[in-house]
This record gives sequence, C-alpha cells and structure tokens, in this order.
Amino acid sequence: MEDCMIQGSLKKMASVVLTTSMILGMSSMAFAKNTRTVVQNVKINISYDLAPNMNAGNIDVDSDSTGVDDIKVSSITNTDFGKKPKVTLKLKSDEDYTFKGTPNGNISLNDKTGKGATISKVSSSGTSMSVTVTLPKTSAGDNGALDVSDINWGDDDSPIISWDKADYASKYEVKLYRNNSIKDNITTSGTSYDFRSKIRENGKGSYTVKIRAVASNGTKSNKRTESDEFDVDDDILSNLGGQSSNNNGGNSGPNGANSNSTGAWLKDNVGLVVYKCRQELYYKQLAAD
Repeated sequence: MEDCMIQGSLKKMASVVLTTSMILGMSSMAFAKNTRTVVQNVKINISYDLAPNMNAGNIDVDSDSTGVDDIKVSSITNTDFGKKPKVTLKLKSDEDYTFKGTPNGNISLNDKTGKGATISKVSSSGTSMSVTVTLPKTSAGDNGALDVSDINWGDDDSPIISWDKADYASKYEVKLYRNNSIKDNITTSGTSYDFRSKIRENGKGSYTVKIRAVASNGTKSNKRTESDEFDVDDDILSNLGGQSSNNNGGNSGPNGANSNSTGAWLKDNVGLVVYKCRQELYYKQLAAD
C-alpha cells in the first residue's frame, strides 16, 4: 500500500516537472522572439539601366546594413516612355533582427547611377520590409529618343514626304512651308504624307517640311527636323495637276490665272473680259446682270 502511494506521488511530481518544463520552454521561445534586435538603419544601394519597357533584369540592388539578410526586386511598373518607373523592393531581416520599430527616416537610398532615384513608400511587418523606389523619367538623358531622321521627298519630283520611324513615337506633327511661310499643319501616325493637293493649291515655290515626334503619353521631341527643299516650277506643278502663275499665286484672274500672265481670260472694272496672247487684245462684252 505504501509503495503504491509513493509511485503515485512520483507520477504526479513527474507530471508537474514536465508541465513546468514545457511552460519554461515556451516562455523562452516567446522571450527570444520578443527580444529580436530592431534594425536601426537600412541603406539600399541601387543601379539601373533606365529605358522604356525596362524590367527587373535592368536593376541591381544590395544592402550591407546590420540586420538585413536579403534584398531583391519584387516588381517594376510604369515603364512607358516619358514616365517614372516604380520599383518595389522586398527586404528580409536576419533571424535575430526585426524591422518592427525601424524609423522610416533611417532608411536611405544610394543611387549609384546618379540620376536621382528616390524612396516614395516604406512599409514593414516584423522580419519583412517593402520599399518603393521611384526612378527618373525614362526619357532622362536620352535626348535623341524622339528624333526624326532621314526625311526625303519622293523620287521623280513626287510631293510625298517620308521619314524614318523615331524610337517610342506614336505620332508625328508635320508642318508644310512654302517660301518659309506655313501652308499646312497635320498630325499622322504614319511615316509618310502626300502634300500633292496643298502644293497644287499654293502653286510654284520652294517647299520644306518640319517634323516633330510625339510619344504615346504626349511627350514631344524638343526639336523639329527640317527636310531639304522641294522646288516646284511650272513643269512640276503641271504634272501635279496645278496651274502655274508668274507671281506665285497672287492676284489670280478667271480660271486661277495671274492678271499679268499670258494666255488667260481677265475681267476688268468695266465688265469686259480681256484675253492677252501674243500682245493681241480681244474684247467680249459681258451680258448685263
């Protein structure tokens, strides 16, 4: 009987010891978890190849700050030409450290590219941290990205102007000039345009165009590229279906003829029509209205 009582007491003691050990163990784990060291400073180094449609492969990041175990690019958005890409970075702390309590003001960015990337957002939760970095516009430092080149008038005195496609351009502003005076202003998504009708309308002269590229987000090239001159004489104008004039389209008489030209019907101020040809004058009385 006495032996049974002793055995029962020993079992109870063993149970108490086991329970106490488990409680102490759990307390130790909780204590260890709650005593992680707060990461006080985070310095992120970043370098990148800035370009439209860039991806994570164009970006390198690292950090040698105490308590930071890993950093990587999670995502990149807003990469169209002329926009500022948004890069999301994910950081992981060492197992003895936590980002909970890390002051946002102690998180810094070192742009090794030197173009002015900035931190725009920070959020953290225990052992992980998310940092959003805003890069400069994808057009920064790429002044020629919207340049138009190789502008040419068509062969055989063609009034069709064409040019090479500019990088990242979605449309083009094209201005037509005759003797340095603007005659037409159009916008096209193509890389050629036929000015036949405008040249027929405006007559002989020296024609040029100036072209400026526009990106899909509205960013415009900072310069207009000018073509060579297209000199339109009587023969070229006739081939285009236009009518020639000796004073470049001014003072036109009936049928679009010039008042000083030969071979044209002209109306004078007394109701007569004059036809001047080989210095001979013919008159025809107009019917009274």
